[in-house]
Amino acid sequence: MALPLMVLVLLWGRFPFVKRLVRPREVTIGPWRNTWTGIIGGALTIAVGALLLVTAGTTEVSGILGASNQADERPEGSGEYPERYEAGDEP
Repeated sequence: MALPLMVLVLLWGRFPFVKRLVRPREVTIGPWRNTWTGIIGGALTIAVGALLLVTAGTTEVSGILGASNQADERPEGSGEYPERYEAGDEP
């Protein structure tokens, strides 16, 4: 992570286009002013908050496997496989 920052620091004083490239762009709508990065960050924050509200804190988000399927899976490192039944067999 430090390498891109060091490259930016080295290029900052030598090339003026780098300053223009990373400068925040302002958006003005009537009396309201903000930057594109602030708008995108706010939209992402609202989207995550809405997801948490809709899914009750992600408790209603299902995974690839349901709880019963996960219980049937082999525990890691146990070396044992769960008992499998063929269609029509009684457990």
